[in-house]
Amino acid sequence: HTLEMTCAIYAFLIGDEIVRIGSSKAPLRARFRAWQNDVSRALAGDKSPTPFEQAVGFRSLLADNPGAVFARPGTMVWSSIGEFNAYLAEEKTLIERHQPRFSKR
Repeated sequence: HTLEMTCAIYAFLIGDEIVRIGSSKAPLRARFRAWQNDVSRALAGDKSPTPFEQAVGFRSLLADNPGAVFARPGTMVWSSIGEFNAYLAEEKTLIERHQPRFSKR
């Protein structure tokens, strides 16, 4: 099931815009639940890792546009050091390529 994926990459789209690209080592269910709580705390004015401006931005964009989340497992890479998941490198490359307004650069 998608929400049980680990070492995964995800993208939040609102309307036709990619607004956030991220990754999670933990299951996506836990990551998305934590993020939802972070946004709610930010909107309430409480301390949160999500900046208040970002939380307000998400709320504003979603008021007039549909939102969607796309996720997939990171790509497995084989090298001289063995097999590993390249999800963090993929996340960084996708952020650089698409410049989403709510992703850390």
